[in-house]
Amino acid sequence: MKGALPVSIWHRRGLQGHHQAVLGEMVGMIDHFEGLLGPYPFEKYAVVHLPNLPATGMENAGITFQLEGAGAAAMAGELWLSAHELSHQWYGDLVTIKSWDDLWIKEGMATLLETEGLRAHTDKDGPFTLNGSEFGAVEGEAIHDTSLGLAEKYTSGPYTRAAWLMTQIRSLVGEEAFWQTLRGVLDEHRFGAIGTDAFLGAFAEVLGPETMAKALHA
Repeated sequence: MKGALPVSIWHRRGLQGHHQAVLGEMVGMIDHFEGLLGPYPFEKYAVVHLPNLPATGMENAGITFQLEGAGAAAMAGELWLSAHELSHQWYGDLVTIKSWDDLWIKEGMATLLETEGLRAHTDKDGPFTLNGSEFGAVEGEAIHDTSLGLAEKYTSGPYTRAAWLMTQIRSLVGEEAFWQTLRGVLDEHRFGAIGTDAFLGAFAEVLGPETMAKALHA
């Protein structure tokens, strides 16, 4: 339990993994994400390990399906995946995306929040190190590319390149304005959807016209 919130991991009997340790870490991550994004939005959170899943993880409201064994070879790998999928409870489930062209909003935020979920373990250089070096990008893989089919959109663009862009915005506007803006997006679009223009537009006031133009270009 995290207060009144049930938090659980479900798996086949005998499946190897760091389940108890990961469960404790997830409770801590929920607490951290609530401080940044607002209260956890559903009545429970569960991770269910499945033996046959086309992806390593798939978020749903209140529950994440995870390919059993994915990231479980080392504790760190499972924690990264757990942090990524948990963060989708806010960006992905509480607020989803208007179209698949807006994929970068939920996946970029989840990639950025991975580092937040593991900050206690990874941020050894100071309290405001943003871990931007974690977000590599591949040349030619854009954050937002309307020419690609659905399956082709899942490149580094909507993930690490998008997280890098959000980290630049974060560094420019500061911690208070960054998280306040993201909470505002969640409040305004709660149980609804958001597109690229509206999401970036939420930062227009704190970025200013010149920097906003750079963000749109990126």
